[in-house]
Amino acid sequence: MNAHDIGSWIIAITFAITCAYLIYEGKRYQPLSLLGYLATALMMCFSGLLFTGAASYAVSITGSSLNNEILLGLLVSVGVFLAMLVRHRWNRSKE
Repeated sequence: MNAHDIGSWIIAITFAITCAYLIYEGKRYQPLSLLGYLATALMMCFSGLLFTGAASYAVSITGSSLNNEILLGLLVSVGVFLAMLVRHRWNRSKE
């Protein structure tokens, strides 16, 4: 397995863990709720990809680049974690 495959698996596992966490946290198992959790996890993974793009751009300004696919996959996980923190704080502030 090469670095590109490992990076892709990291992103896929991050998506699965995010879906599982949202389902566990929501505790509603109707089909529409499950679809909402899936869509939310997809948006969080997209925000993780945006975070990775911003980090890559910030590193490219310094003159170097991020070419390691595993590191890029881990940056997506960090971006998803940050999105989940923002979501958690947002939901707690509404209570």
